[in-house]
Amino acid sequence: MYDGVRVVDADGHLLEPTDVFEGRIDPKHLEHAPAVRRRDDGYAGMSFDGGPPPAPGDFGSGDAVVPGGIASPALRSWDDGMPGGFDPHQRIEDHELEGIDAAVMFPTLGLFAPLVPDPTAQTAYCRALNDFYVEYCSAYPDRLFATALLPLADVDGAVAEVERAAERGVVAMCARPNPDPFTKRQVGDPAYEPVFAAAAEAGLPICFHEGVNPMIPFAGMDRCQNMFDWHCVSHPFEQMLALLGLVRSGVMERYPTLKFGFMESNCGWLPFWLDRLDSNWNQLRRMVPDCKMLPSEYFMRQCVIGAEADERIVGAVADLCPGTVLWASDYPHYDAEFPGAVKEMFERDDVTDAQRAEVMAGNADRFFGLPV
Repeated sequence: MYDGVRVVDADGHLLEPTDVFEGRIDPKHLEHAPAVRRRDDGYAGMSFDGGPPPAPGDFGSGDAVVPGGIASPALRSWDDGMPGGFDPHQRIEDHELEGIDAAVMFPTLGLFAPLVPDPTAQTAYCRALNDFYVEYCSAYPDRLFATALLPLADVDGAVAEVERAAERGVVAMCARPNPDPFTKRQVGDPAYEPVFAAAAEAGLPICFHEGVNPMIPFAGMDRCQNMFDWHCVSHPFEQMLALLGLVRSGVMERYPTLKFGFMESNCGWLPFWLDRLDSNWNQLRRMVPDCKMLPSEYFMRQCVIGAEADERIVGAVADLCPGTVLWASDYPHYDAEFPGAVKEMFERDDVTDAQRAEVMAGNADRFFGLPV
């Protein structure tokens, strides 16, 4: 706790070790899969094409998983990432330093699962990583809570993974908001209807989480030149479009108990986007017959959004969209603030004590069904 208030990190990340797939998957499924691989010189880094990782350029793979690491890159190997990302015991020590009581864990490498081209291989890939995520969190089952990847290229496999995740105590499913790089399906595609039905039946939220990589299509990428552009654009734009697709296609109408999370995209766009969607629905609702209510009503009923400590607009969004804002650390990624993110949230004067209690824990506890 921090200053007597419960704190839940609604979006922290695990770091998958270089040997994460050993003994978990048939190696044939990794031939063209994203993985952390090692070069002959010992450097370990992300590889997206099945070959050895490229030599570090502007920054190393390890710099991307150390808070502040890309701002001051040391060309670190993946192994030199933040120890708490790999080791749950070290993570809990870091949580004690910050005052974090519980955390919901999202993937790092696993965010690039859609790049596995073969549907069967993608399911095996996600299953192997999901096993690791559950094992990591099992070290502190009352404090660390896993999310599980959805292999959406294989709908039957995704349904089976929802069912398996529910049996293993996972608190949410994780998917990218982007169009699939191979099937081109968007998040509201009718092909995913069995997945939505399974998640609703299991009572598991689906959380959308973007990741920076131009190999997976994102809105505006044709006008982006480097990672500065990618990171500014991809996270909020893709989440805005995912929300639009879910509302327009009637997914929220058909599954009123199915909850959705929009993670790591900042929260400031939410009031504007809901207002714009509502305005257009009022004028053009005949064009979206599967959307029966104001888009904002669906969001307020079923959805949440992540927010980080450095966002100046958190208090305003919490006021305009009460019950929907979840604080997240993004630890141990390069853009996380560590240590000090929790302290910053408690020192700001634009958030009331009641809002702070909800943003820092209450909303996340309800959304994920965490034990309190």
